[in-house]
Amino acid sequence: MYKLVIVEDECDVRKRLVGLIEKSGCNFEIVSEYETGIDAYDGIISDNPDLILTDIKIPYINGIELSKMVREIYPLVKIIIITGYSEFDYAKEAANLGVIGFVSKPITLENIQDLLKKAEVSLDKEFLTVKNLDRLSEFYHSNLSTVREKELYSLSKMTEVTPAFEERLHNGNININYSYFAICIFDFDEQPDSEPERHDLAFSSMRILIDEEFAGLFDCDIFSRNEKLCLIIKSSTEPDIRELELCIERIIQRTGRFSEMPVSAGLSKIYHNNRNFFAMVKEANRALEYRSVMGGGKVFLYEISADNVERNLRLVTSYMEEHYCDPDISFESLAREVNFSVSYISALLKKKLNTSFVKMLTDLRMKKAKELLSNPSLKIIDIAEQLGYNDAYYFSHCFKKKVGVPPKEFRNEQNK
Repeated sequence: MYKLVIVEDECDVRKRLVGLIEKSGCNFEIVSEYETGIDAYDGIISDNPDLILTDIKIPYINGIELSKMVREIYPLVKIIIITGYSEFDYAKEAANLGVIGFVSKPITLENIQDLLKKAEVSLDKEFLTVKNLDRLSEFYHSNLSTVREKELYSLSKMTEVTPAFEERLHNGNININYSYFAICIFDFDEQPDSEPERHDLAFSSMRILIDEEFAGLFDCDIFSRNEKLCLIIKSSTEPDIRELELCIERIIQRTGRFSEMPVSAGLSKIYHNNRNFFAMVKEANRALEYRSVMGGGKVFLYEISADNVERNLRLVTSYMEEHYCDPDISFESLAREVNFSVSYISALLKKKLNTSFVKMLTDLRMKKAKELLSNPSLKIIDIAEQLGYNDAYYFSHCFKKKVGVPPKEFRNEQNK
């Protein structure tokens, strides 16, 4: 079953959608329902859905903005937009957001069913479902060269490459005439010992996905090493580490969906004019060890995982404590500033503090709001602005949700 999230602020419409989706017969399970764009964004980070069904006109963040923000983290997610507006106004903006289509109110079973089927076909194609098993099997058996795998395995154990061995690689159509190298190791979080064929097919699916995701971006060689899939990444120019990380995350997501076996990846540092492949392998495996702390289904960078967890957590929390009043602070801006991925920060906050970016940001702002509300000369609209809220109504919504009463009532109680 694919995971579906509904974002709709009208209760009656939301209930109708749930009923229509259940009647549709499509392969979707509703995992969450949200009323506002902010709540949806926070929840979707944890839900990791395959499809989002969102109204355009939702409180605080509209459906298009929510889609943009989510696609930054989950580029494979599909989106259906609910709107009473003209499609023309939003079609251009939605074109690059993975939008499957638009559905207008009042929503009918036929309309929602057509779009769900369209989404399902798209997801099936991307996640290489059972329809592709024959092609995967053929690919697996026709593309594994024993000699090539052996040479790459030998290369992965070398601290330096002799001219004679490089000539051997060249004769085997393996080119290492590059300036930049890194190694990524993929490993399933759970080994299906009783189903070796399923394991082999999952490995072959990763090979296809690596070819698809890396095409035109990075050159690479793929081989098996100690029952793991090893990837030598090669480039003549310095790779963008975030672009590389995003490619690997997409491979992890798609492989996990196809095989129903969660997979993690460890990525070494990027080496410049250095062919110590043994050190790269060691770093990639060290990075993989970090999943015992952070959980599986992620890509782990050696440069991050080699550091102390508490140090990384302090970097994240310190930045948030210093910038929580900035109206432009976002998950993405935080990730850029501390040089960690969004998925890493999300896992770090969840594992160490049992919180999320939005929840922590709101907690910091509400704590400061209580202090500011004790000053009767400050207007609530000015307090909202000081805390980074462009919308005083949204500030009041967040405050009431956190504290239990609106800001004005809280102030009155405090000043009695």
